[in-house]
Amino acid sequence: ADRFLGIVEKRELLQAISSGNINAAAWLVMKTDCYPVAETDLLQTTFENMKLATCETLPVIRDSRLVGLLTQSNIAEWLTVQTAKRDAQEANHDPHHKPMRGRTAVRG
Repeated sequence: ADRFLGIVEKRELLQAISSGNINAAAWLVMKTDCYPVAETDLLQTTFENMKLATCETLPVIRDSRLVGLLTQSNIAEWLTVQTAKRDAQEANHDPHHKPMRGRTAVRG
C-alpha cells in the first residue's frame, strides 16, 4: 500500500552533501517525524505543529493520496497577505486605524 514514509528537506540534503554522502539513499537522510496533513486542516494548527516537529515542509493528503506540499514559507506568506487584507479593510472603516507593521497576527 502507498503511504508516506518521510521527506528529505533542504537542511538534511545539505548535511548529506557537506558530509560527503551525495550518493546516499533518500531513506538514509529523510525526516520521518513530519506527518502528513489533510487538505482540510487549519493553517494555524498546521503551522504550530510544523514548528514543534521542526518540519519545514509537510505533505498534504486527500483520501490517502498526496495532493501537494505545504511549507512554513507558504503559510507565513498567506498569514502576511491575510493581515494586510484585514488592515486594509479596517483602514477603510476607521480613518484613525494604524496598520500592524512587522507583526503577523492570526484571529480565530
